[in-house]
Amino acid sequence: LDIEENTQPSFEISGIPDIAGNDRHNALLTESAPLKILGYKIKKLEEKIDFLESQKSLSLNLQLKGGVSGKDPEFMNSLTGLRPEASVSLIFDVMLDYNKIDEEIKLYKIQIEELMESMDLYKLNLHSQLESILVNMDNYREIINSNSEFIKSAALKTSEENKLYDQGRGQLTFVLQSKDEEQKAKILYLENLYKARGIFLEYIFLFDNPKEQLKGFIQG
Repeated sequence: LDIEENTQPSFEISGIPDIAGNDRHNALLTESAPLKILGYKIKKLEEKIDFLESQKSLSLNLQLKGGVSGKDPEFMNSLTGLRPEASVSLIFDVMLDYNKIDEEIKLYKIQIEELMESMDLYKLNLHSQLESILVNMDNYREIINSNSEFIKSAALKTSEENKLYDQGRGQLTFVLQSKDEEQKAKILYLENLYKARGIFLEYIFLFDNPKEQLKGFIQG
């Protein structure tokens, strides 16, 4: 009975890229686009807070305090013609501006906290996805290795059954059964290899530039 000599699948285990301990992981967890966007928003809010703080330090309220304490005679003279209620009103308006600035700063700080929480949550989810992918890839690598060994064993059995049949010491049924088992093993191998490569693509698409990442693995 004519049995094909090449019993190994066209794909080998080496076709599954090794992503464990890859240097890309650190960059993924610190420099991905969503994290950069969140970081940019936080920076802008911090700049707004710095600006508001500087406005407070330059406010008229500080000038009033300086004039009333006698450190600014010209300012005191400028208030001589004001009615008492006008001076009180001026100070009250300044205090309202102060309160408004403080409220804005408080709001911006809350927004920063929310953005930082979003950043931490994103990192946590990303890390979880990465760990899951690494575990699954390791599992499939072991499964595929086992499949490969089973194919070799099944191919050897098919060859032996074929020889026995050719010598008139075996049955065609055993040859066909052996070949069927070998083909099933090949199909299972390829199915698992396909799944492993699907997981690898999930890994690649975690990055901002999956095409470049894929090139890196191919060239590497």
